[in-house]
Amino acid sequence: MRRGAVVILIVGMLVLLLAAGGIFYLLSTGVATSPDGLAEDGQPGALEPTPEPLAPVVVARVDIAAGTIITDATLLETREIPQSAFDEQAQQLFSNPSDVIGQLALRNIANGEQIRRDALTEPGLSQEIPESDDDDEARPKAYPLEVDNLTGVADQIRPNDFVDIIVTYGFELSLIDPDTGNERTIDTVVSKTIAQRVQVLRILRPRVATTTEGEGAAPPPGDAPPEAGAPPATDEQGRPIAPEATQDEFLRTGSWILILAITNQEAELLEL
Repeated sequence: MRRGAVVILIVGMLVLLLAAGGIFYLLSTGVATSPDGLAEDGQPGALEPTPEPLAPVVVARVDIAAGTIITDATLLETREIPQSAFDEQAQQLFSNPSDVIGQLALRNIANGEQIRRDALTEPGLSQEIPESDDDDEARPKAYPLEVDNLTGVADQIRPNDFVDIIVTYGFELSLIDPDTGNERTIDTVVSKTIAQRVQVLRILRPRVATTTEGEGAAPPPGDAPPEAGAPPATDEQGRPIAPEATQDEFLRTGSWILILAITNQEAELLEL
């Protein structure tokens, strides 16, 4: 035989041996799969296990001391944990850092520790009072001030606004005529600005009276919203007409309470 024929014969034998070994391996495993993922008998073949999905969880990026109000998102970060582990504690864990902002830490939270709901609470009024600008002055106090549409700037004040307090006093003024010596009394009023840039901590409004169970009192004329599903009003060209006023532009009746952060001296002047 020629040398080339011998080489071809050897290669052919190697191919047959490899094919036989592959068939033996498939038969020994008990399952032979086709390219479509099915076994030779048409049943589903052996597939790779599906990886468990992950869920984000909020953790502390730095050590957070007890009594800290979490106002900075840089104190937090999110990490991924198995979905099953998150579901087991879904009532205690957070998945969005925005849900933690503004909360007060009840205990020390270590760097990398998962933020739990039982470790947080809503901050009380004392935590909302700012520190004094002067180290020699006492910290401002929370002071309630009753206002209405006129004294409360038509209900346009919002929490964290800064306002000036102007007080009007009425008193009797005695006048003596230098020529006759006769004395007469007149009523007069004086307005004074007694505090500037006072921070509004909270606004307390009276509860809305209810007429029937689960229903609020009927709004005053002009406050009623348009009926649901009603088409918007249009002009002659068919363009929608913008409403003349929004709900915030209607005057609120009655009075409400502003909780202000004021100094001791300002509180004394308000009590006069």
